[in-house]
Amino acid sequence: GRRILVETWEDGEPISRFLSSKNDSLRSQLAQIGFDAYLKMMLYHNFIHADLHPGNILVRISDRLPPRLVFLDVGLTTTLDPEAWVNFRDLFVSIVKGDGKTCAELMIERSQQSHLVIEPEKYIQEMDRLVSQILKANNLTNWGIGRLMSQVLNLCRVHHVKLEPRVSTLVIGTILVEGIGRQLDPALNILDAAKPYVLSGKGMELLTWRDKLELFWLEIKGRFYRLEQIFQDMAKE
Repeated sequence: GRRILVETWEDGEPISRFLSSKNDSLRSQLAQIGFDAYLKMMLYHNFIHADLHPGNILVRISDRLPPRLVFLDVGLTTTLDPEAWVNFRDLFVSIVKGDGKTCAELMIERSQQSHLVIEPEKYIQEMDRLVSQILKANNLTNWGIGRLMSQVLNLCRVHHVKLEPRVSTLVIGTILVEGIGRQLDPALNILDAAKPYVLSGKGMELLTWRDKLELFWLEIKGRFYRLEQIFQDMAKE
């Protein structure tokens, strides 16, 4: 059969016009809206727009409604399989909590080729030192998630900790979103914004029952696949 491309016209102003706005309150509000939307895509829906540069974001302002953001061009998206999604969530939670040691151990344990990791103990120590240096010292506002994740990826490269390719795409997308957000509000950082989602389930009340069931089932499948992999590894030994 024939394939049909359906497009809609969306009203709004390019977000680039607001990056230098003198309305600090509006810029901060737009940054928070964008972070919230991205975190919901990443942590709840597992369907992430992977190309959120300023040209793909419109701002819609109405006299009657709060500002809204419109995301265009979903031709490049990222969806993780259940095991990779659970792995990413666990890693993200450990970083948000400032637990670099657990983060490093998870990355080694769930690496695609964990037996090839070079000097795992040194990698764990360096990761713990990095996360402690940045997060526990409340220094992420100066560093930014982009610089932190670049250091994490560099440690992975040095120690041969191989990440799932789509996780790497997700990391790059996160860096891109944070870059726009910090132009709007330099005081915001994505990990602070993520804490209510990770630690107290912010936004869950807005999900439909179907969304909640899909989220629950996704996590169950991810945990099951992880257990299956552990049993397979034990059998090889």
